[in-house]
Amino acid sequence: MIKDFYNELKDLRNRFNEAATEKEKNQLKAEYKDLDARIKERGEGFAWVFSLYETSQERENSRLDIDENCIWEKDIPMLLKGLEDAGIKEFTFSSRWSSANETAFEFCKAGWKVTGMTLVNTYKKAFEEGYAQEPAYIFTRG
Repeated sequence: MIKDFYNELKDLRNRFNEAATEKEKNQLKAEYKDLDARIKERGEGFAWVFSLYETSQERENSRLDIDENCIWEKDIPMLLKGLEDAGIKEFTFSSRWSSANETAFEFCKAGWKVTGMTLVNTYKKAFEEGYAQEPAYIFTRG
């Protein structure tokens, strides 16, 4: 499901970049607003997870990465529900916020297990090929 939404977004972006007229661009903007509404109607958690998925795909990561965004304790249940609603069975967690260990523990208490570590792409290097990378925990639904 989440991959389908992402592929639809990529298609819209490609078509927008190739659009020759303002009429075509306006039609594609309307289609984007419709897509955005369909994502949001699935819930705030799903929309958040979609945003994380989009960023992860654009950075060429193989898994959804929960990155440098601070996650407040009160938002963890919404994020976990969004992961479930999106059908995510595995993700990486690369946050370096001071509360990252507490957040990771909340994932574990909710049934996710740390199954290893990997490197994730974080941003394109300036004036170089490739991405900067950070270590990340791999979480799998237990």
